[in-house]
Amino acid sequence: MTFLPLLDTFNPNTTQDWWQLAQCIQDWLINIPHDSQQWTWGCDVFWLAFVGAHPMFPLGRWSFWDMRIPLEGPYIEDLVQSSVTGGRTNQDKTTLLEQTWLEFCSHVSLFYPFPLIVDMQ
Repeated sequence: MTFLPLLDTFNPNTTQDWWQLAQCIQDWLINIPHDSQQWTWGCDVFWLAFVGAHPMFPLGRWSFWDMRIPLEGPYIEDLVQSSVTGGRTNQDKTTLLEQTWLEFCSHVSLFYPFPLIVDMQ
């Protein structure tokens, strides 16, 4: 996976860092077979990073993503449903980013059993 490990400069509280990560995951994801376990895992990882970049998604404004990545998977479907029912509107951006980071770490570990962030010095 070309987007892992994350550099020690990655800040999970900064939406711009999440956006850069989402773009890297997207570039990787559209080049792997769609019928692989990595594709399914990668879609969820992409959506986690995308939501880190746009914590209020699907509400508000957000950047475009490659439409070859479907709005499917347990994480994103639950998030969209929760947004429709008002479950996310009571949380502030910091809390949403913290939750996204925890879910991202947990999900990434399914296929990446190494340290997630490395010091590149």
